[in-house]
Amino acid sequence: MQNAALNLDQLAARQGISPRYVQMLFEEAGTTFSDFVIERRLDEARSMLTSPRYTAWSIIAIALEAGFGDLSHFNRRFKRRYLMTPTDMRRPTKHDGTLSSDFPRR
Repeated sequence: MQNAALNLDQLAARQGISPRYVQMLFEEAGTTFSDFVIERRLDEARSMLTSPRYTAWSIIAIALEAGFGDLSHFNRRFKRRYLMTPTDMRRPTKHDGTLSSDFPRR
């Protein structure tokens, strides 16, 4: 992932502004730099979990690749953001959009 190691000082230096100014810009937008980075990491993890390219990757490998160093933190944040676990997100779906493990409907 491109921004897994993204940090405030690097971003500020690349833009030629102070780290505090970057923080203020995020605050004006109603968020924090940390929350912004976590959201990008969660987006990346979700993309990897739903991509056939990463089917053989374990969830922990995907979490690490997306920039999370703690699997428990990743699982908590992922579930809070997507209202399902990474395992649920990865579960194959049928063509009608229902989970393949659903009971037959009557």
